[in-house]
Amino acid sequence: KHNVPGCGLSVMSFQKKHYIGMKVEDTLLVGKRLKLAMNAGRMGGDGQAAAYGGSLEATIRGRDYPVRTDKLSVTMTALSFNEELVLGGSLETEFRPKRGMRLS
Repeated sequence: KHNVPGCGLSVMSFQKKHYIGMKVEDTLLVGKRLKLAMNAGRMGGDGQAAAYGGSLEATIRGRDYPVRTDKLSVTMTALSFNEELVLGGSLETEFRPKRGMRLS
């Protein structure tokens, strides 16, 4: 109920080359308002360098959840390929300032 794990496997072919990927993820619910989501994965094949990546997301829902769906999310991501590291992040909010209006 409070811990939702998952995994996936991907096999694909592109221009006569074959690639395989895998992903693991987990979502933790802390109370009614806080949700933490984490995932990590790897993809590679046919002599190519493998790519690794993952993300971490924290979502805080509004006080009136589930009646109102106000939320604030912070996400951080990382990708590593050929000894290069790319970091990213985002901040997202969604709220209702007055009846009939939603801002994101």
